[in-house]
Amino acid sequence: RMSGLDRLGGSIDTLLNRGGTVAGVVGIEGGITTIEALEALSRISSDSTIFYTVSGYIFHPKLYLMSGESQAVVVVGSPNLTRDGLFRNVELATAIYLDFQHHTDLEVYNRYELFVTELLDQTNQNVRRITRSVLEILAAAGLIKREAQVGEPGPPLRSRRTNGISESVSSLFPQLSVPVAPPIRRTPSTQPVRQPRIVVPPQTVGTAGTFIMQL
Repeated sequence: RMSGLDRLGGSIDTLLNRGGTVAGVVGIEGGITTIEALEALSRISSDSTIFYTVSGYIFHPKLYLMSGESQAVVVVGSPNLTRDGLFRNVELATAIYLDFQHHTDLEVYNRYELFVTELLDQTNQNVRRITRSVLEILAAAGLIKREAQVGEPGPPLRSRRTNGISESVSSLFPQLSVPVAPPIRRTPSTQPVRQPRIVVPPQTVGTAGTFIMQL
């Protein structure tokens, strides 16, 4: 959805202004990824692609790979690049810091980069570059929709989940207050945004660090 890209917009602009490059591989299952999000990704990077198959399984990896000349950070975990995934849900991810001066770190990075490169390779029969014609075909098939056609997950939607739930279940699993996600750019707000608390465990063996969305 657009909210994830909107939130990262400032960082992406800074990266591009410094001569960096951005590319993304996106799945379209479940009606989460909208036409506007795909258009925005295409504007940021003409190399970005969609992976899709009609074979009955879904494209489900969540991998964020950020690299420089001598270092890289790999984030692998459950959060999608959405407002809920980044700011509201209970999610788990691990950040791996890699130093290319160390052979082992460079080898680990190359494995992740190979995975991403294969999903950006348009010779793969299930990989397509994000173009107007591709979006039109997917929209006509009902696989992607406009933002206005897809309700943004949020407090009203979540509150309806309690309808029909018995009191005995509610007593076991009481309702929680849903964290407030940052507003998207097209609806600016002057109200302060309450960020979820991030727990960072102490550094352990190696260079991996885990962060957990805390209730």
